[in-house]
Amino acid sequence: MSFSAPLPSNDGKTISAVGTLDQGQLMRYDGKLISLGVNYIPMLIYAIAITRAKSARSELGSELDNKRLAMKKYRRNVTQ
Repeated sequence: MSFSAPLPSNDGKTISAVGTLDQGQLMRYDGKLISLGVNYIPMLIYAIAITRAKSARSELGSELDNKRLAMKKYRRNVTQ
């Protein structure tokens, strides 16, 4: 609680003040942020399903047979 505007009484024996208590904060979430999060829910569900079924190798198919070629496909080209 915070106090403001203290004033002494007429006889000088007591002090009166205004007390305020901050209870919380109101937050507004932008619709774009919420819609962005909703777009990723299907991908998250699919990733969880693949992990639980332990079928990641079947999802990638023969791509992991040659690991060097697979890594080359997804590696960024860094030029100096």
